Amino acid sequence: MQNNGPLRWGDFPVGSDEAYAQELLDIFEDPIGWGGFKREVALPSGEVVTHRFSLAVGWGSSFRQSEYVAYFQRDFPAWAMLQHPYHISCMCRLSAKYGKPLPEEAPVMVRCRR
Repeated sequence: MQNNGPLRWGDFPVGSDEAYAQELLDIFEDPIGWGGFKREVALPSGEVVTHRFSLAVGWGSSFRQSEYVAYFQRDFPAWAMLQHPYHISCMCRLSAKYGKPLPEEAPVMVRCRR
């Protein structure tokens, strides 16, 4: 996706905390790093995306996911598993900070025009 402007929510679950929603959105604006490890994920559209990351980011992501599952007593949402491991770690930390699990359905994000 070409970066034509900042992200905003096109749709976010009703009753969500605005600060939580904004911080979650900000995570996806964070740049991701590169590394010697990779994970390929198939998006619902059928497109395959390759995420590259360092060993530390991969371990951190796995650790944060296990914390999330233990804390909320629920599986990590399928849509969130498709994200870059760095973003997964950030989403888990944010959920713990607010004491709110991630939405079960993927929120819709759109690019604003400048």
